[in-house]
Amino acid sequence: MEKTNKVVVNDCYGGFTWSAKAVQWLKDHYGLTDIDEYFRENYPRHDHRLVECVEELGDAASGDCANLKVVEFSGTKYRICEYDGAEWVETPDSISWINIE
Repeated sequence: MEKTNKVVVNDCYGGFTWSAKAVQWLKDHYGLTDIDEYFRENYPRHDHRLVECVEELGDAASGDCANLKVVEFSGTKYRICEYDGAEWVETPDSISWINIE
């Protein structure tokens, strides 16, 4: 059976941002102390701490113009695609490839 993983994406137009409450939650629960803007933008979306934060806080984890949600998928490979800030997850199994014969 293939492994199931979770990843956090922004489910609306605007952009991926965390709320101050989410930052405080990560500091309180995991001792993360240096969460700056670069860290937020480059944080691994599959990190179990971020996933747990969004699952526990729900809408309160989302920053301005964001609607963070956890997406579950099979396998270990993914990429986050984005259009005007709205994001979705693609996996190797979710892409229809055209084969040249």
